[in-house]
Amino acid sequence: MRKNLRSRTRRCWSWLAAATLLLTALAAAAQTPSAQTAKAQSAQPPAQQGPTPPTIVTGVTAVDVPVLALNRQGQPVPALTRGDFRLLDDGHLQRLSAFDSSPRPVSLAIVVDTSQWAALFQAQRAARVFTQMLVGNGGRAAVFIPGDTPKQVSKFKDGAKTLVTTLRKLKLGPTRSSLSDALELALLRLRAQPDSRTRAVVVITQSSPRVGPMGRQVVASAMDNAIPIFRVYAPTPPGPGPENPINPETNGAGPGSQRQQPYVPPVGAKGNPPPAPGDAMNLGALVFPIAQAIGGVFQSGRWNYVHATGGLDLHAGNERQFDRRLSEVGNALRSIYHLYYQPNDLGSVPAVHRIQVEMAPLAPANKAVYRRSYIGYQPQ
Repeated sequence: MRKNLRSRTRRCWSWLAAATLLLTALAAAAQTPSAQTAKAQSAQPPAQQGPTPPTIVTGVTAVDVPVLALNRQGQPVPALTRGDFRLLDDGHLQRLSAFDSSPRPVSLAIVVDTSQWAALFQAQRAARVFTQMLVGNGGRAAVFIPGDTPKQVSKFKDGAKTLVTTLRKLKLGPTRSSLSDALELALLRLRAQPDSRTRAVVVITQSSPRVGPMGRQVVASAMDNAIPIFRVYAPTPPGPGPENPINPETNGAGPGSQRQQPYVPPVGAKGNPPPAPGDAMNLGALVFPIAQAIGGVFQSGRWNYVHATGGLDLHAGNERQFDRRLSEVGNALRSIYHLYYQPNDLGSVPAVHRIQVEMAPLAPANKAVYRRSYIGYQPQ
């Protein structure tokens, strides 16, 4: 009997030891991954990260230069790098502080010269081309027209359907309307759009893009806010157009095209803050040197709102070419490179600085289209 008791005791201890070993093994397996699991985890690729946005140092002037790089056929060239560009400020080679080649959503101001039947007709006919080829997914667009008083007839937040309806409902306006006033309003509203978007203007007209004294303020504002202006020539449709509902000989062109307004120095794309109230750099001190400097810039006859701001002047001889030109503007808007630099020779007095962008000798592009100037000064 005593022998049987000892035998049963030894068996109990053996079962207890075996249970302890089993529990220990299960705990270790729960805490330590198997070799196959570890191997599978090590074989997985690292998590993909999106493109890193350019880092702009705050507290100093940073000039944003949108550049469109073209090949010999006039087509945008993608996949360029920082080393494919050379940038000069007043003839001095600059070091690029940042470079951004990522496509941005579009904020587009569409200016239709409703004083011309051809421009009105083509804008109405190609309304869907604007939404599909220029604005695209994630884009915004607003329509502006000249007149006795320039008007914004749609909002940037409106959708594609509203944009098409607005273009198709445009009416013929006074023949002496000032296109510069409509451009000025479009640029003013574009400045409120985030600079993280591609901000641009497309003008539908048969008028020349050359500017006179009244248009210099428009071009200066576009250059200084890094907003390119594109002009697409509207071909004349077949058949006579409708009679102008407003007779300028009887009613006059109205005061809208004759307005004389004080020049407001543009700010934003170069990083300079506006002068504070009561600052010694008052409006009068700003206007004279800016107007004087811009007057020298426009001595050359080739200076116009397209060339000066870094846009494209596209001519269309028929409706098919007109639609193709609009799609070329859309391709250009999605192919803009942004070069950033920080000039170190700014003075205390506002002055126009001339920008020059060149393609490197081995770059696949041979032409650069870009803003030609900016108004810079170092606030005291």
